[in-house]
Amino acid sequence: MKPLVTAVTLTVAAVLVSACAAEKPAVETAAVATAAVAQTAGPLVGMRFFEQIRPGPAMLLKRQPATLAEAYAESTAVVEADVTGVRAGRRVGDMSSVIVTLAPVRVLRGALRPALPVEVEFGPLYDPADVDRVAGRMDSFPPERGIWLLRRQGEPAKDRKPGAPRVDPAQDLSLYRTVHPNCGILVPGPEHVEAPSAQDDTSGHGAQAEAERFATLAELAGHAVIS
Repeated sequence: MKPLVTAVTLTVAAVLVSACAAEKPAVETAAVATAAVAQTAGPLVGMRFFEQIRPGPAMLLKRQPATLAEAYAESTAVVEADVTGVRAGRRVGDMSSVIVTLAPVRVLRGALRPALPVEVEFGPLYDPADVDRVAGRMDSFPPERGIWLLRRQGEPAKDRKPGAPRVDPAQDLSLYRTVHPNCGILVPGPEHVEAPSAQDDTSGHGAQAEAERFATLAELAGHAVIS
């Protein structure tokens, strides 16, 4: 009987070894997939932030600066900054805005107002009943450091029509806006700088197209300083 027990034992052992060998590639595949997600999660998560502030087709009617030099000239300040918070903004008519707080790393051009937080308003684009959820969602997906082309609210437009009020009464003088959704925020992308708040199919035009020719944010920052 002893040889039979040995044969059975060897058979069971062979089955276990075979099973372990079969499972190993699945574990390695899972590990590789997890590593791939870990490498791309940061930028991908950050891009979800911009989904909430990308304007609709009506914004195509607003003229985009034709060049980066023109976009810089329209900016009160061009800053390299991190997003540190998002909150529900004010109500204008039937809609509400959201306000993004920035922590500037350096000012590349122009000047920020002293003694005031750097807060950028988007909208009014949001249903007042939903704006807290939108702000909370944005706050959960902080984007990577970027370059922000900011214009102080209440700063008279260069093309202001004669007789028009110097300051739009709807403006909040303590807040900024970006110069244009298509070129006002610029962040690192997989292959080059990207404008994440731009509408689809606009990358071949104006200041956005020029900005997206830069391979890195550092190169774009250098351009902003010396131009």
